[in-house]
Amino acid sequence: MALVTDVTSAPLSPLASVNALMSKGPDWNYDTAALVNNTLYYTFSISTGNETGRSGQEAFSSAQQAGAQAAFAYLQKVTGINFVLTTNGAVADIHLCNVDLSDAQTTGECSWRASYTPGGQDGNALVDYSANAWVYLDNREWRGQNANLSAGTSGYETLLHELGHALGLKHPFDVSAENGNTLPYGQDTTANTLMSYTHLGGPYPTYSQYDLEALAWLYGGDGLGGTLGLGDGTTGRYLMGTSLGDSITADGGNDLLEGDGGADVLNGGAGIDTAVFRGTLAAYTITTNDNGTVSVADTRTTSGTFDGTDLLSNIEYLKFSDTTVAASQFGTRIVDGTAAADNFAPQAGNTVYNGSAGLDRITYTAPHTNFKVVHTATGGYTVTDNVGNGGVDTLNNVERAYFSDHSAVALDVLGVSGLAYRMYKAAFDRAPDAVGLGYWIDVLDRGASADAVAQGFIDGSEFTRTWGANIGTEDFLKAMYTNLRHAAPDAEGLAFWKHVIDDVHMSRGYVLAHFATSDEMVAQVVGQVQDGIVYTPFG
Repeated sequence: MALVTDVTSAPLSPLASVNALMSKGPDWNYDTAALVNNTLYYTFSISTGNETGRSGQEAFSSAQQAGAQAAFAYLQKVTGINFVLTTNGAVADIHLCNVDLSDAQTTGECSWRASYTPGGQDGNALVDYSANAWVYLDNREWRGQNANLSAGTSGYETLLHELGHALGLKHPFDVSAENGNTLPYGQDTTANTLMSYTHLGGPYPTYSQYDLEALAWLYGGDGLGGTLGLGDGTTGRYLMGTSLGDSITADGGNDLLEGDGGADVLNGGAGIDTAVFRGTLAAYTITTNDNGTVSVADTRTTSGTFDGTDLLSNIEYLKFSDTTVAASQFGTRIVDGTAAADNFAPQAGNTVYNGSAGLDRITYTAPHTNFKVVHTATGGYTVTDNVGNGGVDTLNNVERAYFSDHSAVALDVLGVSGLAYRMYKAAFDRAPDAVGLGYWIDVLDRGASADAVAQGFIDGSEFTRTWGANIGTEDFLKAMYTNLRHAAPDAEGLAFWKHVIDDVHMSRGYVLAHFATSDEMVAQVVGQVQDGIVYTPFG
């Protein structure tokens, strides 16, 4: 739910150039009426809807109205907001007219007012909100300039400046209690933002780069109440860079990140994030790096190229002017482990994880049911994400795969986990339960011998219930053969193992471990465990 603080503070972003332009209002993203159909109404009427305390209004000429309508059409493309002309000033949100501004140096002016109803136990819930903005062009000293609002004229640039205020932008040099951010001296020019007072080039027919990234932050390109931009219920942000080399890091939403020119570093963070590029897919060279990042290099050489070479991490999709593609399709990255026990963190897309010595594991942040684990012909395993953007991972010499639902798949089927599995078959002729298997895998991981674990099975209550508390040597051996071969022992074999227990005095745990590790038992269960062994980790 929206809060009162959303409309009483400046909506700051992760980008310094955006923050230098953030005003605390008018906050159209929270306007109750405007949110209904993503519409702001503007008017040229001076008979109704005038600002209290203001007089001397003069209506826009037909030529001025045509220029203003073109400006709103441009703004609609930039912000995604529907701007609709109305002749009824009483219902309009943005009001435009001429007036004699008192300061002879002032070409235009914008003021806004808002009201809201607080609620909730702490009074910080925003129950209702409405705003109005008034845009004035001077009709005395600057009448001649402001009479021409055709795109590319000084009057049109002034209009864009004042409409910027009406949409929530401040001067880049202004400091207030809500926002003390400003632009560095060298960047505070109209070449970077039309909200500047320092003219460099121009007059401009469109907003400059800092204006566009600020409007993208506020409205997300999909208007009021969309999935991007500010507002109650939005699920992501539109973070736009500049012609410089920007470093942009998003948070946990489903965000759009656009670097524009320069060598940009884009980090989507959590969520399903998309990097935006101005050219067609064919204009870029895309490389997946060994560390999991993706390099996107603009190969265009003609003037007007928007993008440099960007380095992406935690980006799931790439959006070009002609198509959107999954980042995971551009090659397979390789991650090599160390001689220690590695814990790999999965990344988006296809990745090969090469474990080495040590007990290596990979930990997925989704439940086991989202994945399919399959043994490969080369001895490794593939883990396919059937739900998210994880792609297909290949695990080589990785012993365990952990999942968010407290389940795991043991991949060392000829190692510790396979031995624990076969202990159940040798002792009870059954597949293990997931919890019990997790316990014995943990015991073996901690260094217990096969004999010791086998003796633990024999000393357990299930063994006693199954075979009796005082089972004799011969009956014990017959049970082992039955579990292994589902047949009575041959006389020679029975005699041999009876000698081992009664005369050589080897433990029954030693014998059970031998049966569990025998080639016969391995061959008998290999088909059941070839795609890994599901268990519940202990502890």
